Amino acid sequence: MLFSVGTDDRRHPLLYNVGHFLRRAKKSKPAVIGAAIVLFFAAVAIFAPLIAPHDPVEQHEDGFDMGMPHEPFSEWKFPLGTDHLGRDVLSRVIHGTRISLFVGFSAMAYATVIGVVLGILSGYFGRHLDMVIMRIVDTIMAFPSFILVMATVGSLEPGVLTLLFAIGIVRWAAMARLARSQALQVKELNYVEAGRAIGVHDIRIMLRYILPNSLAPIIVSLTMGIAGCILMEASLSFLGLGIQPPTPSWGMMINETRAYMFLRPSLVFIPSLAIAVTVLGFSLLGDGLRDILDPRLRGEG
Repeated sequence: MLFSVGTDDRRHPLLYNVGHFLRRAKKSKPAVIGAAIVLFFAAVAIFAPLIAPHDPVEQHEDGFDMGMPHEPFSEWKFPLGTDHLGRDVLSRVIHGTRISLFVGFSAMAYATVIGVVLGILSGYFGRHLDMVIMRIVDTIMAFPSFILVMATVGSLEPGVLTLLFAIGIVRWAAMARLARSQALQVKELNYVEAGRAIGVHDIRIMLRYILPNSLAPIIVSLTMGIAGCILMEASLSFLGLGIQPPTPSWGMMINETRAYMFLRPSLVFIPSLAIAVTVLGFSLLGDGLRDILDPRLRGEG
């Protein structure tokens, strides 16, 4: 029986490791604060249609004054006012959370899969395969990442899929280099050498020994990379190369209302604050995970 009263978690390695991780996580303030921020925005993104007071693309006739109250209780209908087209700012910010988190998670997820697979193959087998993969990585990383993404997006049709493709192309190279460095270290350990000696297949060694022992820095890099992807999506949308109207995006909201910045600073400030807090949350979570998962930083090595 897997669960029983009085059973020591150490008899179940998975349960013990999860419990041990959670106990350490509670002691890390950056991890707790970052996780709280990330979970809050994730909940907003998931339940956006339920909590948004209006359709984010609907133009309201009584909102063309940009939310300036002109009748009793009008501010209750638009708590954060409306933009220059009469659209509810609060609803657009809430729905913009979906775009930012979707692009951040999706772009970083597929970049991580590609980067980890190629990085581990490169580090484990070495020689010609390592040389080819690392030269491709060096070529990609030789260009400024934002310039490369702009060039890629500008040459394709703007849209969400284009953003994912362009951001992932830039991000996988750094992940591949990280995975390669971990593979180079782990493959020299005694138990990996013993596995080779008894004839364990290379794929089994990479999946069972090298990948699990490389996950800690990969998870940290993945978490902090999401923050960079969100910031990059907002920057591209601000320049008109990312999400296209009328789909709400934080970067595009800043671009559309910058002409009214001195008349209504909140139109620029509110989406900018959403970007800053979201990026801060993922950065704090990444810092906390690094402290938790790195044995040298928690005094175990």
